[in-house]
Amino acid sequence: MLRVAPFHLVEKIVGFPYGDKICDKHRKQLYTQDTATVDDFNINYWDNDDDMETNSSIQSFATSDKSQYHQAQQILAALDQSPIKSQSKIPLNKQIPGAVRRQTAKLRKAVAAATTTLANSIALGQANTLVNLAGLDNVVTTRSSSTQSTIEVDENFLAYLVQMYRTYEEKNFPYNEKIRLLALIPDHWNLSYDDIINHFGCTWHAVKTARSLKIVSSTPLHVNKRPSITRQRYNPAQIDHFLTWLIETKLLVSVFWDNTHLQLENGNTLTIPRQVLQAKRSHVIHQYISHCSEVNFKPLKCLDVVQLFDDIERHVVQVQHEEEREDLKYDFSLARENIFEMFRHPIRTVQQDTTKSRVLASMSKTTAFQTIDWAQKILPQGFREGQTAYYGKKGMSALAGSFTFYDTTGENHSSQICYTIIFLYALEKLITRTYILCLTRCDQTEQATLSGGYLILKQFHNDYPHITSLIKRSDNASILAGNATPVGEWSLANLVGLKLLVRDYSEIQSGKDICDRIFGAAKMRMKAFLHAGHDVINSFQIKLGMEYCGGINHVKIGTAEMIDSAPLINK
Repeated sequence: MLRVAPFHLVEKIVGFPYGDKICDKHRKQLYTQDTATVDDFNINYWDNDDDMETNSSIQSFATSDKSQYHQAQQILAALDQSPIKSQSKIPLNKQIPGAVRRQTAKLRKAVAAATTTLANSIALGQANTLVNLAGLDNVVTTRSSSTQSTIEVDENFLAYLVQMYRTYEEKNFPYNEKIRLLALIPDHWNLSYDDIINHFGCTWHAVKTARSLKIVSSTPLHVNKRPSITRQRYNPAQIDHFLTWLIETKLLVSVFWDNTHLQLENGNTLTIPRQVLQAKRSHVIHQYISHCSEVNFKPLKCLDVVQLFDDIERHVVQVQHEEEREDLKYDFSLARENIFEMFRHPIRTVQQDTTKSRVLASMSKTTAFQTIDWAQKILPQGFREGQTAYYGKKGMSALAGSFTFYDTTGENHSSQICYTIIFLYALEKLITRTYILCLTRCDQTEQATLSGGYLILKQFHNDYPHITSLIKRSDNASILAGNATPVGEWSLANLVGLKLLVRDYSEIQSGKDICDRIFGAAKMRMKAFLHAGHDVINSFQIKLGMEYCGGINHVKIGTAEMIDSAPLINK
C-alpha cells in the first residue's frame, strides 16, 4: 500500500520527490536501516529508471551544500521564519507554476523580514523611512497573489444578473437556464461561493455546476466593437460653408400662415396651425449654387462615380490572396454594371420627358397624345366584412387611357369672352381627358389590352371627332410591348378613323404619371363609397364607387366583360 512518505525519513535520499508516496515494504526498511547509510538505500521501487525519472523530473527536491543550507536555516530561525525543507535542483523554467510560486513567496517573505529587521537595527524607529529611501519598499510590501485581480466588481452588472436570476425563478425557468446565467459571472470579480450564494440566493451545487460549465465552454460577456472606418470624400470646409448658409437663410424652416379649427365630439375646439416651407429642397440647392457663384466660392459637387470605381478597383487588385481577389473582381464587376444601369434609367426618363414636351409643343390641333396603362388590381370588398372574407380573393382590373390635346371647342370657357384675344389664347390650351374601363375578370393579356384600348379609343373619337391622328405611349411591359401589339393598335385605330403616327415606350415606372394620378383620385372616391355602406365586388360597383360624390372632373368610366368564346384577331 502506497502512502505519503514523511520528510524525516526521505530527506537524505537523493532524487526522491518531496511529497511522493512510498510502499509499506520500503517504509519499514527505512526505519530499520541506519540513517548514515540511507544514501545507499535502493529507492528504485518503480519498474525501471525511466519511470522514476518521468515522475520526478518536474518536482524533484534534494539537499546539497550543507554549509549554506545550515547557515540559511540559522538566519531563518533568527528572523522567526519557517525553515527550508528542501532545495530545488530542477531549472525554474522547467518547473510547474505552483512550485515556482511557492519558492518565490518563500524568498520574498524571508527577504522582507530581513530588510525590516536590519533597517530597524540601523535606524531605530525609522525602519519604514529608511526602506523607502533605499528603494526597497516594493520588497517589504506584501505582494498579492498572481491570480488576484485589481478589477472591482461592476455593481450595476451584478445587480442586473441578480434581477435576471430572480425573474427566472419567478417564471419557473428550467434549472439549466439558471446555471447558464450564473456562468456569466466574470472570473476577475473573484467572488467566492458564499458571495454568489448571498447575492443570488442559489445553492452551493448550482455555483459549482456553473463554474464547471464555464470551464468547458466560453460565453463572451461583451462583444468587442470593431473600429469604425470613416470615409470622408468631401472637403470639411465646403460642408461647413453649406451648413452655415442653410442655417442662416432658414430656407427649410416652415412659415406659419393660418390656423385650422377642429371641433371635437366633447365640445372642445382644437387649433391646428397651417405651415408651409419657404422653398423645396431642390430649390435650396439651386439657390446655394447661385450664392456660391456670387461670392466666388467653390461649392459641394456630386462625387465622381467613375473615379470612385477606379479607386475601388485599385484596392481590389492589391488583395494578396488570389482566390479572394478573383471573387472580389467578379462581384465588383457585376455591382458596377448594375449601378451604371440604374443611372441610365433616370437619364433615359429625363430624355423621354424632354421629348414628350417637345412633341406636345409641336403637335397639331387635330392630334392627341395618348397614355395607356393598367391600374393595380382592385380587390373585392364588402362593407364591414369579416377578417376571414379577406383571404382567397381575385383582383379586378381597370384600364386607363389619358388623352392630351389642344382645346379647339371652347367648351370650358365662358361665352362672354368669345371673339376676344383671351378666348383665342384659351382655344390653344392643352387639355386632358381620361377614360377608365373596369372589368370584373380579366387576365390582362395582349388581346385584352388591345380590346380595352379599342373601346377607350372609340369612345374618345365619338366625343372629339375633330381628332384625326394619334401619338401613343405606354411603359414597356410584356403585354404592351412586342411587334404584334403596335401592329394591332395601328389596325384598330384605322377602324375608328384615327391614324397612329407614333408608338412610343417609356422607362419602367415613368411616363405614366397622369394615369397614376387619376387612379389615385378614383380609388379615394371608391373608398368613400365603400365606407358609406356599399359593396365593391364587381366592375359596375367599381364604376359607381369612382363616380361617387360627383366623380372626377374630365374622367369617364365604363364597364366591360371579357368573352372567353370570342374569336382571335386575324393578322
